Amino acid sequence: MWMAIQGRLSTQERLHQWYPDKVMTCPLCEKCLDSLNHLFFECQYSMKIWKSLEDKEGQSSIPDKWEDIIRCLTNMRHKKTIRCVLIRIILAACVYFVWAERNKRLFSSDKMDSRELTENVISHVRLKLSSLTVRRSAQILEVSKKWDILMNTR
Repeated sequence: MWMAIQGRLSTQERLHQWYPDKVMTCPLCEKCLDSLNHLFFECQYSMKIWKSLEDKEGQSSIPDKWEDIIRCLTNMRHKKTIRCVLIRIILAACVYFVWAERNKRLFSSDKMDSRELTENVISHVRLKLSSLTVRRSAQILEVSKKWDILMNTR
């Protein structure tokens, strides 16, 4: 996640600066160069994942532009409400799994459809949420119900 926030991921947009003659397309949609914005938010593959997560969460609280994500994360870095924690977990999981799928497609013939990847993200988010120790509240109960988990309460 740190590499993504710093803009250091070796996206094709960055690589194109060093290899301008090389023809590259996004390995997920095969339509254009992958950039941070394209790969995580504009690509049809990624958009399906975000849509599923927004449906699961019941709201679209996560911005859809990389610069807005960074601003959002900066503004809520010290907030410990379950909503802020959940957004950070979802974002980190999506960045990790989409980047891993992109690399898998670049370097092997394995492919995972967006539905399978969404299930992996959801499983990861559920695992992270279930490992938290939180104070019992209405928000905690709501998140527990939506994500079908039991959280450790004190």
